[in-house]
Amino acid sequence: MNKLIAQINFEKFTPERETIVFKPGLNVIYGESSTGKSTILDIIQKEKNVTKQNFEMFLESHSLKVYRIYQNPDHQIIASTIGSEITFSGECRQLEPEKLEAMLNDGLAVLPDYIDPKMNPSYLSGGEKEQLNILTAIDINSEVLLIDDSLSFLSPKSKSTCIQQLIKYSEQTGCIIIWVTSDSSDIMFADRAWTLTLESITKTEEVQINKLERIQFPDGRLSICVDKLSFKYDNSRSIFSDLTLEICNSRSIGLLGENGSGKTTFAGLCFDDLEPTNGSISILVGENPKPRVGYLDQFPEHLVLLRTLSELLSELRDQDIFDSGIEKTFKKRIAGFGIRWEEVSDKKGVDLPWVVLRTVLIILMSHCRFDVLILDEPTFGLGHVQKLKLRSFLNNAMRKMHFMIISHDENFINAVCQNVIDFNDKKIRRNIFADKQKT
Repeated sequence: MNKLIAQINFEKFTPERETIVFKPGLNVIYGESSTGKSTILDIIQKEKNVTKQNFEMFLESHSLKVYRIYQNPDHQIIASTIGSEITFSGECRQLEPEKLEAMLNDGLAVLPDYIDPKMNPSYLSGGEKEQLNILTAIDINSEVLLIDDSLSFLSPKSKSTCIQQLIKYSEQTGCIIIWVTSDSSDIMFADRAWTLTLESITKTEEVQINKLERIQFPDGRLSICVDKLSFKYDNSRSIFSDLTLEICNSRSIGLLGENGSGKTTFAGLCFDDLEPTNGSISILVGENPKPRVGYLDQFPEHLVLLRTLSELLSELRDQDIFDSGIEKTFKKRIAGFGIRWEEVSDKKGVDLPWVVLRTVLIILMSHCRFDVLILDEPTFGLGHVQKLKLRSFLNNAMRKMHFMIISHDENFINAVCQNVIDFNDKKIRRNIFADKQKT
């Protein structure tokens, strides 16, 4: 039986080394962001002993075939069609046409029914891309599969399905799966689990996390009117068909639903990044029919690209979107998350950890002159403590700004959103403002 053995110690806190044994099955390491989860995967992937940040880790020689699924699902998609992506590893192994066809059919069978093999992967949602990456990772036939906090774009239902795929794969092949995550609930899937902090790593059976308390909402003026809205991408299924709904006088709106249900597409229509095929969608803030809408998508590096954060800030000033008078306040806010502006300002977005970049951009965009700010998966990669801080920050920011928040984290959505649209059936599930008006 394959196994992977590492020695890890936190020399600042204890002289003893902890022995960690990874065996075939699902090995889960849970921890807050910046505790070193990805560093552990780096060490395993590169087979190097490393002293970094808060711990030292020494890996026993294993010479096993290692494959890694990274946080950003876009980074692993190579082909121009979904079908080619599914069969890519088989083509590299020069499999016969009939085996490639069987490989394609088996892959499509575990993906949502509406996915066309000729479709460009760019049309997929973040969660659907993750499903595709898991499928192709299984086809690689690695002996060690590393999952770098990369199931967070999945809805609970989709995550459970993917986990079952991974467990079946491990049982059939003896693969060692090591999954690092910021979501404590993921421990329930584990064959064996550890909790990583800045001071220790401990064997863990269960982690108890309290639910986020709901914030107190100020009066809002955000209204959304959707009238017989239809939309479809090229060579794709219809995302919306004759959708009609209305939300009035809200402060914050949450968008929930399964992967591919249209949450991000709906945000793009609100942002005027997409045009409806038919019908209309309108956003009002008070009597203003053309409010200024900001959008931070689920891949925050898209906003920065190869620019530094300082260059982005200068651009926002030049566009009269960011007020220089509140720069000190902005820097103080990110410091509350343990981030110093001086340490990140001159770094390109691609060179910053996702959680750091995401946190800085959320706070920066929340200080801009937007009437409405759309946040797509803002809690990705955040542990419970960071979510508490983000909830507190949004509670303060909502006094001046309206928000739309896309997330699979229903607990977080219920804590920070006044109204919720469930995109599984395209209905408003909760309307606190309307309830208050009735009483």
